[in-house]
Amino acid sequence: MRFGIFTSLTNTTWDDVLQLWRHTEATGWDAACVTDHFMPNTKERVGNVLECWATLAALAPVVPRMRIGTIVVGNTYRHPAVVAKMAATVDVISGGRLILGLGAAWQENEHAAYGIPFYTVGERLARLDARAPGGAWTAKTLALIARRPRIAAGRLAESLGRDKPSFKADVIKLKRLGLTQSFEVGYEITPRGRAFLSAARPRPKPPTKRKPQPKPPSTRKRR
Repeated sequence: MRFGIFTSLTNTTWDDVLQLWRHTEATGWDAACVTDHFMPNTKERVGNVLECWATLAALAPVVPRMRIGTIVVGNTYRHPAVVAKMAATVDVISGGRLILGLGAAWQENEHAAYGIPFYTVGERLARLDARAPGGAWTAKTLALIARRPRIAAGRLAESLGRDKPSFKADVIKLKRLGLTQSFEVGYEITPRGRAFLSAARPRPKPPTKRKPQPKPPSTRKRR
């Protein structure tokens, strides 16, 4: 078993984050991750917020032992190719210790403030599936939860070959979107989740109609 923390970058300072991560590194934790937001989720939208990737790049050399990562990167905020380049750079800086957690994004006020399209829940999840390794991640995860309800997220992560900390964060996002509900142990799919899963299943193609073939001219001789 391994233990990690996640650090909110909202309403905090660089000095506080730096002090916390140095303490986490010195006391033997296995991993630490940061959130990805641009402003507080309040009506006033006022408060200090550190940007996810710039903060991770600065923290990577300070904590040379434990793994570092994102819980989780909002899929709508940046072009996927840009995310891949940023993640690869932080992975190089950290010596291969990056945990890349991806999510569909949920905080509407920052989309409005930064002019980023918010889309519907279904559209955001479809975009996440298209960009995630292997694709169709939401449908695969919901189908797994439907088959194995109330199984700990760590065991589900193993079934999908996922890193446990980032997988757990992604599953929490599914709960926030109303697709699953949590229990003392594990999750169950909700009616909304079943509707999403049903819509995500490929529909059988209707049979193609064959065009009638013209009859060959008769070869019978007339008398």
